Amino acid sequence: SGNAPELMIAGALPDVVEDQFDRLFAELGIGKVRWFPGRSSTALPPIGPNTRLLLAQPFLGDTARALEARGAKLLDAPYPFGAEGTTAWLHAAARAFGVDEMNFRSVVAPGRERAKRAMERHAERL
Repeated sequence: SGNAPELMIAGALPDVVEDQFDRLFAELGIGKVRWFPGRSSTALPPIGPNTRLLLAQPFLGDTARALEARGAKLLDAPYPFGAEGTTAWLHAAARAFGVDEMNFRSVVAPGRERAKRAMERHAERL
C-alpha cells in the first residue's frame, strides 16, 4: 500500500498465538501484519522505511539490528509476556499507527479481564 506503514512482528510464536494477535491488530485498525519468520520459509516480507517493528521475544538483538539496517523502525515496547506486558506491547503498536485511545482500551479490555479472572483463582497461593 505505497507509503503506508506496515507492522512486522519478529519472533517465533505458535500459529494460534499469531492468529490471536492478528485479530487484535485488525480490531485496532492496524492493517497487514507481517510475521518474521513467516509460516512459510519462502514468505520473506518486504522491509523498508515504512516497516514498524515489534519484537515478540527477547534475544532478537541481532535480528532487530539487521532489520533496522534495512530501514525498519523498532518500536519501544516490552515483550508480550503476561497481561501487563502484552497490553503495553499492543499499546506501542497502537500509538505508532495512530489508534484512538478509547478504541485501544475497548479492544484490549476483554483479554485483560480474562487474565484478571484467571489470576484471581491463584491469588491466595501467590
